[in-house]
Amino acid sequence: MANFAIGERVVEESLVFAKTVECEGTSKKIMRCLKKKYVDEMNNAIFEIGSAKDRMLGFRYSPRFDADFFPETSFERLVESAERIPTLAMITTAEMGIFTMNNFDMNLIDVDIDKLTTYDESDLRAIIKTVSGGDDGLEEELVNFYIDRGTKSDVRNATFFLGRLTQLASDVMFNVPMLQEVDLKRRFGWPVYMGVEEFFTWMERDEFSIPGAFHGNELSYLFEAQLGSPFDGSADSERFKEEMLDAIVSFAKTGIPKSGGLKWKPVDAAHPRRYTGVGTKSVPKDGLMEESFQFWTKNLPKKVDVKKLQRLLPALVKTSLSNNLEKVKRRTKLPGVRSNASGYA
Repeated sequence: MANFAIGERVVEESLVFAKTVECEGTSKKIMRCLKKKYVDEMNNAIFEIGSAKDRMLGFRYSPRFDADFFPETSFERLVESAERIPTLAMITTAEMGIFTMNNFDMNLIDVDIDKLTTYDESDLRAIIKTVSGGDDGLEEELVNFYIDRGTKSDVRNATFFLGRLTQLASDVMFNVPMLQEVDLKRRFGWPVYMGVEEFFTWMERDEFSIPGAFHGNELSYLFEAQLGSPFDGSADSERFKEEMLDAIVSFAKTGIPKSGGLKWKPVDAAHPRRYTGVGTKSVPKDGLMEESFQFWTKNLPKKVDVKKLQRLLPALVKTSLSNNLEKVKRRTKLPGVRSNASGYA
């Protein structure tokens, strides 16, 4: 449900790509032309166009609801019509830190290494202005939430503003889209388990780096060494590794994750943001990123045109899904849950 993974902007991006490889005209003409192109020609065009540096993540191409690739025309219809497969949805505490703290020179949020010790409010305001796309109301709300919000004890230094940049990017690209998917699946009777990777190591990080587990944090614990996922071989790292392996393996086998002797509980109507914090031990918790979820899905749509917000969060809708669920249930019999299957969000 994240904008880098699905969205309508791929249409205009595809037309730019087609023009770059000298394929123009109607859709049929473009398709016939593209089929005659060599892979090298297409790769050269992608390199020439480059990444979309005006976006939090510079990816230009993704699926969309085109009545072809997807069998339905909306997220709601996809979840409603699909078989109820147990879902394990896991996230880290600072997903987009992998991008903000490493200058890949491909994204809007990349911070130059020379700015890491001096990054300040004006730098974050500039990012927010671009993200807002010229909507003054949205810009004001984002400034209030990601800059002005805080306590008197906050030390508003480079680490603070880099942390808020990372939170903004993480909320838009990972946190809120995942919570939207979980909430949608829960409402349609899917068994969904949420987990948060809370353990990380400072090894190989500079002293000005922000705290938190970055995107891909678990990879070095499960496979070989990966960027942004340092494994220092300590006793704590080994314990985190075992907790992660237990959860994933048990879920793959049974559809229910267990780790460190703890049987995870799925989200439900009374606990829609229930999750398990995974560190050197697994701890049941509740209210995962509740403040950000409410800000984006409840507060902002009351103040900003939803169509404009959908550039950032494609799954936002004008009406509450809960208001329509009873109609949906009367209209169709919900498929049963497959107990021996697994799936990831």
